[in-house]
Amino acid sequence: DLLMLKNCTFVVGLEALTRAGAENNGRNSMAFVLGTRVGDPNCKDQKAFEPSSDWMPPFMRVNPILDWTYGSVWRFLRSFDLEYCSLYDEGYTSLG
Repeated sequence: DLLMLKNCTFVVGLEALTRAGAENNGRNSMAFVLGTRVGDPNCKDQKAFEPSSDWMPPFMRVNPILDWTYGSVWRFLRSFDLEYCSLYDEGYTSLG
């Protein structure tokens, strides 16, 4: 079920973020490169560099493809023969 996948992905990501913060001795020097694009449900008014939400451990969101189209993402993946989640081949267009 997709909702379970999204929730699981979020929980695993949050646990990894918390663990990474602990391993980093609590220093706020972490950043995560994300695949967020304008128009994504949780994008709102994010910029290329955006701090985490207040309720999350501190980190910097790095959003290098905000202005890419859906087609641009797939052209990039195919141009460099990059691996991607097989659920896209089953018709999903957005995961976790």
